[in-house]
Amino acid sequence: MGYACGAPDLPWRSATVLGPEGLTRSQASCQSLLGGLADLNERNTWLTWRITQLERRLSETRGQDAWRASGLGAPGDIDVL
Repeated sequence: MGYACGAPDLPWRSATVLGPEGLTRSQASCQSLLGGLADLNERNTWLTWRITQLERRLSETRGQDAWRASGLGAPGDIDVL
């Protein structure tokens, strides 16, 4: 997914003073924003994965509890017999 910085009405696009590495402030700001966006996208991907993992664990746990409560499975202490 590509993003472009270039809307002329944005305040950070109006500066033309050279900044670090010979970039204009608007170019540096654009790169900074794109870097922040990439970081946020990565974080969002990780959070989505983690939520899915936790939902799966919760579902399994609740399913096991419901199975035990129903009495349809073997008793938990069958190994003792």
